[in-house]
This record gives sequence, C-alpha cells and structure tokens, in this order.
Amino acid sequence: KIKLRIILMSNSIILDTEIFGPYVSTAAEHIRIDQLLSVFYKTEGVHNTVTLQIQGERIQGLELLANLREMDLTFHGEHRLQQIYSLLLNLCKRGKELRERQRERPFDRPHMTRIFEKCARVHQLRKGQVLKEGSTTDSLFVVRTGSIKLTRDGSVFRRILDGWCFGSTEFVEQTVSGRFVATATEKAVILELPPLAVQDMIARDHALGANFFWTLCQVMEDDIREGMEEMFPGSWSLKVDSQHIASNLVLAATSPAYQEQALKRLAKDEEFVSVQLDLSDLQTSDGTPWKPDEAPSS
Repeated sequence: KIKLRIILMSNSIILDTEIFGPYVSTAAEHIRIDQLLSVFYKTEGVHNTVTLQIQGERIQGLELLANLREMDLTFHGEHRLQQIYSLLLNLCKRGKELRERQRERPFDRPHMTRIFEKCARVHQLRKGQVLKEGSTTDSLFVVRTGSIKLTRDGSVFRRILDGWCFGSTEFVEQTVSGRFVATATEKAVILELPPLAVQDMIARDHALGANFFWTLCQVMEDDIREGMEEMFPGSWSLKVDSQHIASNLVLAATSPAYQEQALKRLAKDEEFVSVQLDLSDLQTSDGTPWKPDEAPSS
C-alpha cells in the first residue's frame, strides 16, 4: 500500500505520492480521462475502497487488453469515498465519450486518402522533437501515428492523438498565429496539408472539396463541443451538430419555402446579412450532379 493524494481535474487525474505541498512532484502519475475505463466499489476484503480501471497507451490506434490495469483506492471515511467515487464516475463517462469520438478517425475516409496522396508533406518526429512548421505556417496537420502536445507559454493546453488534427483554424483563416508549439510526446508521423495545394486539387473536383470541408467541419465541431462542454457543463446542446447545420444550409440554398420563412424571421431585425449559396455546379466524382437532399458522404 502506498499513501498518495489524488487530484481530480477536468480532463485528467493526478496521483502523487508527495502528499503535502502546493506543487505536483516529478514522481506524480498523470492519467488522461480517455484512459479511464470504469470505477466500482470493491466489496470483498477491504472497506471504503473503489477500484479504478485504467487503459494504457494505445498502440497504432488499438486499445490492447494487455495494457489494462486496475488500481485500488482506499479512503479514510465513507463520505469522502462517496464524493470521490461520484467524481470519478463522471470522469469515466466523459472518457468513454472521448474514446468514441477518437474511434471515428474522420481523416481515414477515402476522400481524405486521395488528398493526402496528392498534397501531404510527411514529417517524422522523434519523442520530444518540435514540429517547427506547426507554428510558422497556415497548414492543417494530421497526426497519423503517435501523439502531439500543444503548449503555450510553457503550459500544455491540448494533446492530439493519432487520427486527429491541429491547425484547423489557421488553415481555414489562412493565417499564421504562432499561438502554440507542437511537440511529439512519442515517435510520431505527421501529415501536413498546405492550403494552396489542397485548394488547387479541390478546385478541379467540387465533390471532393465538399467532402473535404464536410469532414473538416465535423472535426472543428467536435473541438468546439469539447471546449463548450468543459467550460459550460450541461449548456451545450447535442442536437445542434454539423449534420443539422448542413441540412439547413442546403434548405437555404434550394427551398423557396424555407427562404421565405427565414426572410420573415429576419424582417423583424433592422440589419441582417443575406447569404446565397449556389450548389448548381457541384458534381460527384463520376460527373453526375450532387443531390442536396443529404450531406456529403465519403
């Protein structure tokens, strides 16, 4: 048995053998919420104890059963036990939702593979190596293998796992913000998509462009949703998603009835912005017109 303190944070927990003091010791273990599988009361042998199941690091995107470990946490009082159990249970639920998002791997879709094959620059990083292009270009970066941590003013504010991206805002706005430093936390392969190369390719294939930006919108929506859920728990409506937004955009472009209703609502305001979308020249890869009755698919 080891005495330790447990620090519960919004996206992780910290287990530290240094019980006293304002700072976390170098021996502390940092566990992300996506590694938290379950927590349950231990009913045999020990009182005031819960068992925490933790998933180890993924290997090539796989959550191997061999990496699973269990940790028994015993508390002095039942009240404290119930309090920590409730908080851990909530973190496990959030971890499950995060893992489900990570399994989607939107950049593995066929249309993205086509773009990577034509446009991507490959960066192979060692553990601890900084991706200089991450803070000096307006490219979109996709983590193919490994993981990346983004730091600002020396503090880690985000960790990007394999299959996900960073730099989406800079890519869309075509600006170089230099707001963060991207560092490999393990051996990693990063695919860089320069905006000009992507724009040149999708300009010749409108359906490919629609699918690309549909994927990018989904990824950015997930980022915004995660940030909103963390900053304002319970206030982010799960009903408002990219599918709903895309459907309304299509209706705004093609349905006279929808346009009339929208104009009636906007007529109450003194000023409003009118947006017109022309989807008449959008075609699929085989040359047939894209039907606006559903969002682009892979």
